[in-house]
Amino acid sequence: MRTRAVRFLGVFAAWVAGTRRPALFGNGHGVGLEALRELVGRVNERFGERVEWTTPSAIARKALAEAANA
Repeated sequence: MRTRAVRFLGVFAAWVAGTRRPALFGNGHGVGLEALRELVGRVNERFGERVEWTTPSAIARKALAEAANA
């Protein structure tokens, strides 16, 4: 059974995930970093070239540019 997130992402155009650096290296073990790697791998496997990896600042610049042109 597919999860709700996968069903949602199958039709939605944008999805943003964020984390703080300390969470990635929880207690110096890197468990959060491994989880992030797993997430990225699954997203790439499922959506391939339809995914655009970018930074929050790039998203903000794009939104401001689109708003200025509206």
